[in-house]
Amino acid sequence: MQVLHFDYRKVPGFSPKDLAYLCDDPRLSSFCLWPQKLEVIDQVIAQRRMRADNRALLVEVLRDQYRALAPCQATQAAIELLAHPDTFTVTTAHQPSLFTGPLYFIYKIVSTIHLAQLLRHHFPDKHFVPVFVIGGEDHDFQEINHAWVFGHRIEWQAPSGGPVGRMPTNSLQPALQMLKQVLANRGEAMYWYEFIYQAYTQHPTYGQATQALVDSLFGEWGLITIQMDDRRLKAAFRPWIKREVLEQVSHPIVTATQAELQTLGFSPQAYVRRINFFYMTDTTRERIEPEGDGFRLITSNRWLSKAEMEATIDAHPECFSPNVVMRPVYQEFVLPNLAYIGGGGEIAYWLERKAQFDALGIPYPMLVRRNSALWIDRGDARRMYKLSLQVADLLDDVESVIKKWLTRHAQGSCSLSEEKQALQALFQRLAQKAKAIDPTMEKKVLAEGARQLKALEGIEKRLIRAEKQKHDQAINQLRKLHAKLFPNGGLQERRENFLSIVSYSGKAFFDALLAHLNPMDRRFKVFVDAPELGR
Repeated sequence: MQVLHFDYRKVPGFSPKDLAYLCDDPRLSSFCLWPQKLEVIDQVIAQRRMRADNRALLVEVLRDQYRALAPCQATQAAIELLAHPDTFTVTTAHQPSLFTGPLYFIYKIVSTIHLAQLLRHHFPDKHFVPVFVIGGEDHDFQEINHAWVFGHRIEWQAPSGGPVGRMPTNSLQPALQMLKQVLANRGEAMYWYEFIYQAYTQHPTYGQATQALVDSLFGEWGLITIQMDDRRLKAAFRPWIKREVLEQVSHPIVTATQAELQTLGFSPQAYVRRINFFYMTDTTRERIEPEGDGFRLITSNRWLSKAEMEATIDAHPECFSPNVVMRPVYQEFVLPNLAYIGGGGEIAYWLERKAQFDALGIPYPMLVRRNSALWIDRGDARRMYKLSLQVADLLDDVESVIKKWLTRHAQGSCSLSEEKQALQALFQRLAQKAKAIDPTMEKKVLAEGARQLKALEGIEKRLIRAEKQKHDQAINQLRKLHAKLFPNGGLQERRENFLSIVSYSGKAFFDALLAHLNPMDRRFKVFVDAPELGR
């Protein structure tokens, strides 16, 4: 296995704000409490002492959630460690995507496990537990109901409307059957299919099934998976629910932070509402809006007075579900967390939260950008080698890759860049001579030069087209290779499912990721599963 590293700025597909954070842009420093560095972890620990009652509650909830999962010894030990005052978490989170969804679901988790191991090495007198938070209260079913496996889109068809984590699993059979057909006769795919099948058929709700699947894949490394949709956790968080719903604390604070970021050239990431909680049942998740001296539940059109709303929060805190603005606050309240590991989009909305955390009295974690990666399997590595391509050659849009390839492999050079430069220089000299004789002639000469340059560019395009025809088969292979590694021109990690890789690479896939996805190493990783081919 070869692992290559690239500057994120050399890889297309990352937003300006993401690159700014990855490159320690000083414009963002005031929106972070901590730099992404191991050297300050001891300061984060000093800030992040957790109340004993929250630890006891957390352990109680996790014991109950894992009772139906038969956790391995490493997971059980990690749960019990959380009762200890010198135990801290590093955390990531994601919606419960079908079959884990795109690859970055896996990369987030592995980056988190790696960081926990790194901290154990640097701070042996403390305990560090990696945690994956399931965003099962989200209600956007269309975001989580599909997965791309070996280029096939597999979709879960089911009625929806409420929190996806509470949806029953009995409608998953058609999707499981389709997955089985796609995986048939592919390496050791059925071994990995069994993990998914067992998780999705032995647990009544989709949130529990996702928790079971993630535990079966990562439990041996001591990862804890938690569902935050728990009445006891919400009851402990009740004072913050009241502040947000009854006083609308977050809206002016986050809006002001977003305005500051905009003045620095960064657009807002998450829409902040007046009230950043939903009212949730098993089948609904509806917005709460202030109206008059009370509140309106938007979907049911039910109106509650302030006294009724407060009484409802007291009696049924489990019915109040945080949106993207309040979810980080709830998560950091529940966990003794030091660092949040997320992708570029997540880091962007966390950067809007620091002042909100200060106002609500919740410790703000270190923000750690997860690793992004590209996996090139043996078959694709062989194709790359036969085409005399290196990984760096592929880190561009496909037409640019083809043009560069043709420049190297054409019998004669297709590029007319030297001729175009010479032509431009010639017409600049002519324009100067014309200007000295008649100033009105300068623009006419330059216009003629522009026409000649355009004609030369047309000749260059025809040369490239003719050369493409000579190398038609190789170019088609190059297009297919690029399309597989960069689906629809985007990053592989944002579309393809882990099953497309692990079916042939097996556990070596996870071992390689765990060894190299160190989020403190802020470089784009490329895994080439073909050591015999050379670099």
